[in-house]
Amino acid sequence: MSYFLLVLCALLIVWFARMILGHVKWWRYLWYLRTSLPGPPRHWLLGNIPTLGTGEVSVHNTIRYFKDYPDLYVLFFGPFRPGIVLTNIEYIRTILKSTEPKSPNYLFLFDWIGDGLLLSSGDKWFKRRKMLTPAFHFDILKSYVPVVNDVSHVLLDIWQEHADKGTSFNVFDYISLFTLDVLLRCAFSDHSSSCLAEKDNNPYVKAVHGISQIPRQRFRFLPYHINWIFKLSPMGRRFHQYVRVLHEYSEKAIGKRRKQLLEEGSASLSKKYVDFLDILLSAKDEDGNGLTDVEIREEVNTFMFEGHDTTASGLCWTLYCLAKYPEHQEKCRSEVKELLSNKDDVTWEDLNKLVYTSMCIKESMRMYPPVPLYSRQLSQDYTLDGYKLQKGSVVTVNVNGHHHNPRIWPDPEKFDPQRFSAENAKTHDSFAFIPFSAGPRNCIGQNFAMNEMKIAIAHIINRFRIEVDPLQKTERVVALILRAKYGILLKLSSL
Repeated sequence: MSYFLLVLCALLIVWFARMILGHVKWWRYLWYLRTSLPGPPRHWLLGNIPTLGTGEVSVHNTIRYFKDYPDLYVLFFGPFRPGIVLTNIEYIRTILKSTEPKSPNYLFLFDWIGDGLLLSSGDKWFKRRKMLTPAFHFDILKSYVPVVNDVSHVLLDIWQEHADKGTSFNVFDYISLFTLDVLLRCAFSDHSSSCLAEKDNNPYVKAVHGISQIPRQRFRFLPYHINWIFKLSPMGRRFHQYVRVLHEYSEKAIGKRRKQLLEEGSASLSKKYVDFLDILLSAKDEDGNGLTDVEIREEVNTFMFEGHDTTASGLCWTLYCLAKYPEHQEKCRSEVKELLSNKDDVTWEDLNKLVYTSMCIKESMRMYPPVPLYSRQLSQDYTLDGYKLQKGSVVTVNVNGHHHNPRIWPDPEKFDPQRFSAENAKTHDSFAFIPFSAGPRNCIGQNFAMNEMKIAIAHIINRFRIEVDPLQKTERVVALILRAKYGILLKLSSL
């Protein structure tokens, strides 16, 4: 007995010593960040929270910091929570070329999307990425073009009422439903309801709309960062109600389709196109193992999250830029009119011919990146030109600041689609334009999103002339996606 107690005491002493040493190491690192790395002035208790600002102030501060700190800078959220923002393109390249996991802030999404492609790391992420890559092959994306055309026609018919009235309206409300409709039809080909027509009358649509707002609200209220406080709050209860609706819908669809495959085999897939769910059900790893129903649910919900508001943001800001700069809108329209002169729909072959339209979409995403921030948590120590970043640190790539960095983009506040002409694009660093991130953890669905935006824009400007509401207040809000605080108010007129 005495021997057992001796061993137990020794283990406790070792554990306690390691804990103390770990804390000492972290405190020394905090002191190093405070005294040796550059950054804006901070309050002793609140850190940089009072000076960061919100909305447009925050955006302008970010751009100013990129000018003031050419390599990196440190922000403190309170006295003990540092965040390192990279501004040097070589440092950004180093982190994005790695497979470092997402920062803990993304864990706010975990109960919804689980440990899928977005949140997983290490071998699990690598395996999942390899299994899902075929889902975004060109042959699969080609089959989705008619889906986007069909949903675009529904959108245009609804917008025709606004054009007839001659009144401005917030396009984000509709575009968000548009992208959700496209995703549902591409994920579940037997999905028959229309998000645009039903709006929030559909429980699934209501849940997706509701849940996508909550992580942003939770992030802004520090007490809700603590899980048990959040779960007991009205917002937390609402979040988990949405999660139940979304999980039940996905599980029901997965079970139904798996049963069809078992009973009917490949004959059950004899439909217009193979959807995302079909691909997940048939995916196999190197050992011939497929995904479980829970793993499929994780990837379906990740697909809905990553492709919904992000694409909607990109589309809305592109429409805003085309409305604000009518000369570029006219160039796009001439290109589209030539392609659609004798037909109603955009074809797969047309997508590569929408050259100027693509340039305008990319320039819009440079100025207004749909995902303005990427954060990673380091799994190892890094030394970047003498700056020491310790394992466990959260580093951020501020895409909005990066896309407005005058060292990379001359005259960055000017809307100039020619930056993305074939000739000029050759001179770009591959990590200069990163709306879909870059490196091995880049957005797996970026071609899907670009195709969707090109088709939607083509249909819209082929029928309508777009103008900015003269009373439009364009104040950006930086969150999970880049939003307009007061919406994006546009006015349409039929051609």
